[in-house]
Formats: sequence, structure tokens, C-alpha cells
Amino acid sequence: MPEITRMRIGILVESFPNISEAWLSNQIIELLKRGVDVQIFSIYRNREELVHEQVQVWKLLEKTHYFFYPSGNIFKKTFSTILHLFRSKRHLGFNKFVRVVRSIGQSSLEPLFLYNYLTISKFLEIDILHAHFGEIGVIASKMKSAGLIPDTKLIVSFHGHDLFPYKKRYYKEIYQIFNSTVSCLLVNSLYSRELLLDLFKGEVPISVLPLGIDTDFFNPSFEHLKTREIRIVFVGRFVYLKGAISMVDIFDRIHERYPEARLIMIGDGEEQSSVVNTIGELMLKHVVELKGAMTQGGVRDVMISSDIFIFPGRTDIVFQGADTQGVVVQEAQAAGLPVVCADIGGIRYGMIDGQTGFLIPENDIEKFVEVISHLIENPSLRMKMSEAAREYVVENFDANLICDRLMEIYNTVLGK
Repeated sequence: MPEITRMRIGILVESFPNISEAWLSNQIIELLKRGVDVQIFSIYRNREELVHEQVQVWKLLEKTHYFFYPSGNIFKKTFSTILHLFRSKRHLGFNKFVRVVRSIGQSSLEPLFLYNYLTISKFLEIDILHAHFGEIGVIASKMKSAGLIPDTKLIVSFHGHDLFPYKKRYYKEIYQIFNSTVSCLLVNSLYSRELLLDLFKGEVPISVLPLGIDTDFFNPSFEHLKTREIRIVFVGRFVYLKGAISMVDIFDRIHERYPEARLIMIGDGEEQSSVVNTIGELMLKHVVELKGAMTQGGVRDVMISSDIFIFPGRTDIVFQGADTQGVVVQEAQAAGLPVVCADIGGIRYGMIDGQTGFLIPENDIEKFVEVISHLIENPSLRMKMSEAAREYVVENFDANLICDRLMEIYNTVLGK
């Protein structure tokens, strides 16, 4: 394990906590376990009602600093802004004020964040500011360029939604600021590394660091194997990219062959009504259970009581992108599930085809049905793949292991 030091790390994100980003909370918790002083900076407040259990257990909201935004009419905005500045007067300084105003005048800082650059003093109390997602990294880089965090090192992590090929020209322009401000760029798979290399030409080192899984949390249980019912599980947002509609089509054909099979779908999204309507039209309501969005604990409980995990993801026609890692695929394997996944994006780098599951050509519904049928009819193969899947994730994606590697990167950036 890397040497444990009292590092001071700032995590800059668009919103926190986010139910679809359990990986971020897990990463922060692993850092806290190592004695790292972590402060979270969230540009927006997340209004979701669901909050992962670990966020509450580790009191992460107490470590979160939200950006200030005045609301209401011009008079209310003016009054709340003056009040906010008065409350934060001890953090203000003439030199800082001049730098901020000059930078905004030169269009190198967003006026929207004016009050926060002036008043969030915690920005000056960290060794490394770790920004998640490329465009959030640009915000951090502008702060660095303006001299607001002169002694703070910057690291930027890319997660896929910041590497869409259709925005290539835009990314090539805005990401060039990293050359003069960032110490290291992180990507979650070899696939996302190739995407970044196509967008960013510079001297900044790029490291592959996948998102980690709490493998102890997803420890499998095999009590459900005593029943004959086959439980298939899908976890993901109900959007084109995740293939929720394809999942229903696949299961319709599976159910024709195996009436005892059941499908559990976890998630919600813009295709929710289409999924519900398709289930109704195919008369599958009695064998398909829609769970909606769930906490990580809820997802875990469903996974460890299921038999097969399916990810029929697709390459987005508009965004021209696909999942760069597919963390849920590693979570399913950690829970002891063989996985059957579309061969898109970086999915192949988070499983072993033929050992922990199967890769299927994109949109090949018949091949999905064939492979799932093979698994249903061969319980010994399912058990063999289950054991291999669990072992593979423990050895390659365990959060403790990934955090060790992240600590090594932090130490390198700090010259330790």
C-alpha cells in the first residue's frame, strides 16, 4: 500500500450526491479510510430524494460545499448576494477581488461563479483539486489560470459523457487549457483513453484508472439457487444508450421458451413510458418487475438474489458514444452473476468473454436469446462463471485496490 499521508483533496463535481454515481461516494469513502482530508465542492445541489446509504453513514454531506446562486427578481438577487458577501467577508481580499474581476472581464472565468471564487475559502486549503468530468475540469483549470488556486495541483477524470465524438471540435478547443494547468488526466478504460487521445494533444500524462467496486458490499448469496425460478436482472437508466427497450424484447423471447423466467428491471428515465407500454403490449406484466431507481443497497439485494445479468447497451446515434466502463457490469460480477453484454465502448475491458460472461454483437437480439438460453439450461456453467466473475472483479476492480493506485497517482503529482 502507498504511504499514508495527511493529504488534503478537493473533489469538484457538477452535483452531489447523485444516485447514479455511487462510484464517487465509494471513492471518497476509500480516501477517508486512509486518513485523507476530503472536501467536496458541488456546483449544483442534487434534488433527488434517494440518497445512498453510505453517503449518510460517512456523513459526506457535512463535507460538501455548494456553490451559491442568487434567485428571484433583481432585488432579491441583489439583496441575497450582498448578504452572502457580508457573511463571507473574512474570506474576501482586495487582491483576490481584482484577479476575479479581471479574469471575468477577459472572459476567462464564468460570471455565474463570481461569488464562489470570492468566498469559498476551502479551495485554498487543499493540495489537489480532483475534478470529475472534462468540462468540470475546464472550470477548475480557469480558476488555476486566474491565480485563484496557485499552489493547488489539478487532476481531471473523464467518465464518458465528456468524450462524445460528436462534440469533437468543441472538446479539442476547450480541453487545450489542460496543457498549462493540469498535472494528470485519468480515464476509466483503454476505450476512453483512445477517445481522449483523439481529442487532446498535449504533454499531460494520461493514466487508466477504472472506477472501483466495494466487493465486500456486493458479496454474493446463493440461497436463490434452491428455487427453479430463473431471475434475470437489468440495471440502468431507461435511455437509448442502456438498451432498456431491447431488454424487454430479449426477455419476451426468453419467456416463450422458459415460462418460469422472471425479469427485474432497476432504473428510470426518458424511456420509462415506452418500457411500460412495451411490457403491456407483450403481456409480460406478470413476469417483469419494475423497481424504479434504487439505492446501492437495493441494487445489491436484487443482484445477489438473481441468476444472470444482462446489459444490452447501444451506441448512441446522436452522441456517437457508448459506455466507457459500465460500472454496473463489474457490480453484477462482484455479486456473482454471469454477465451477457453488448460489445460496445469499453464494456469488453470490464469482463472476460467466455469466462465471466459473454460479449454479444450490438443489437443482435437473437444472439442474446441464444446465449441466455444456454446459461439457463446449464446451471453448472452459470456457477462456474459466477465464481470466475467474482474472482475477476475482486482481483481487478476492488475499491481498495483502485484507491491504492489513486493514492500512488496523488503522491506522484505531489512529488512524494
